[in-house]
Amino acid sequence: MKYAVDLEGTKIEAKPGIKGICPICKSKVHAKCGVYKEWHFAHDSNKDCDAWGEVETQWHIDWKNYFSKEYQEVIINKNNKMHRADVKLPNGLIIEFQNSPITLSEVIKRSSFYENIIWIVNCIPYLK
Repeated sequence: MKYAVDLEGTKIEAKPGIKGICPICKSKVHAKCGVYKEWHFAHDSNKDCDAWGEVETQWHIDWKNYFSKEYQEVIINKNNKMHRADVKLPNGLIIEFQNSPITLSEVIKRSSFYENIIWIVNCIPYLK
């Protein structure tokens, strides 16, 4: 995940040596700030608590970065289930970026949860 929160609940970005808190499960996360991948936070267990969390490609990260920090990785809590939306706009619209194969049933499940959603899907690798 690109963002964690600090002790005051403020969204923070990964920087070397920084620790944060996962906004979903409230467990400790640590910054991973290497040379080859985008800096991000990871759970100490290395397992994302959001069942919908996936390793993000640069394509995915680049799309999210078109939007302001406050709109990225917004936690949606519905019926005591929490998921991290890629982008949530002020009008409530959720934008999800998908760069890996996903089943139709999974699209339906996520769309039902978020309700007001559009999908941006990278189909180029599959058009051959």
